[in-house]
Amino acid sequence: MIATASRTCPICASCKVDVLHEISFELPTSSPLPSNYRVVSCETCGMVYADSESSQKNYDKYYEQFSKYEDTKTASGGGYTPSDRSRLDEMASVLAEHLKPSDSILDIGCVNGGLLEALSCRGFTNLTGIDPSLVSIEHIQQRGFKGYASIISELNKDKVGKYKAIIISHVLEHIFDVTSTMEIMKSLLDEDGLLYIEVPDALHYFHHYVVPFYYFDPEHINHFDYHALINLADLHGFEVISWSEKTIRISDNIDYPAIYAIFKKHPTGNPYRIELSFDLKSSVLNFIEQSKQDNKIKKIEYYANNGNPIILWGAGSYTQRLMASTRLLECNIVAIVDSDKNKQGLYLHSIPIQYPDIVHNLEGTIIISAALYAEEIKRDISAMGLKNTVAILC
Repeated sequence: MIATASRTCPICASCKVDVLHEISFELPTSSPLPSNYRVVSCETCGMVYADSESSQKNYDKYYEQFSKYEDTKTASGGGYTPSDRSRLDEMASVLAEHLKPSDSILDIGCVNGGLLEALSCRGFTNLTGIDPSLVSIEHIQQRGFKGYASIISELNKDKVGKYKAIIISHVLEHIFDVTSTMEIMKSLLDEDGLLYIEVPDALHYFHHYVVPFYYFDPEHINHFDYHALINLADLHGFEVISWSEKTIRISDNIDYPAIYAIFKKHPTGNPYRIELSFDLKSSVLNFIEQSKQDNKIKKIEYYANNGNPIILWGAGSYTQRLMASTRLLECNIVAIVDSDKNKQGLYLHSIPIQYPDIVHNLEGTIIISAALYAEEIKRDISAMGLKNTVAILC
């Protein structure tokens, strides 16, 4: 359906779009993020993104106050697990091919400093991190790195200086105002500096299916492929010097599609040209149809019909989608637990999110509602010695 978007395209600023899907979430209390949006494809450049009437201010507030990435037990980006360390070391290896150990490097969205640590292990010494979470900045300072707690819109060269290289890895998909972010990064980069961007690769969502509509959540609102990334760089005066597709191991048995590119400033400003991506829209539509055909909701129908008490383990975006689109809220939910401390104390549909230890005092079937770490959670439950029946909702 061709329509006019409320949010202009984050790349070319067009507002003529094709509506691909509409999605809703049951968000925790106080969340500033939109509880629903349309997934749309730009008719001008082919970019796929979330169309809502939100703002960058709302996303800034969320990452300052509700960041799930600062938790050292549950978050990626800190290098605390073997798979996360491997991912970050691989990224550091790519960067090391283009930089000298003395070069100044800024990691925007550094979370707990895992990439800074990986670069340090390769001999890099001039390392700085930026993150909106004060807790994350405290973590990287404890690891011996310089850091600033700041939202991107407040960054400037007088505040943080200029750098030989800027890294913005798995951040742009979260940004509402992509145009301003690109211009800020450009202003912080030396004239001969390098910009490293890594994002999820929407062209391969279909080939890395997890659970229904997994790649559409309240946080990931921009869906790039190679052409979209190059269009964005061209618009802001960058040219690509290296790029590659990759997969990231994020749990025991799940790989995540990603794409990265290294850019430098174009000496003449590089007049903007649009390289329309026809494949991105069709690939995302394939993923949407794949999600619609998934029969996992049959388990939810079973629990909704029998009325037996259940303990829902997991309060993330998967659960939030299911609450808004299935009969999950008709189930007899006696508790919701999550190990993410930033979720504890919040509510989902008037049900408090609590620390997992509460389950020792509860009767009912434990339903694991987690897209990525269901098997890991199942092992944690076993280690706790709980006698409850356990089922995985995926």
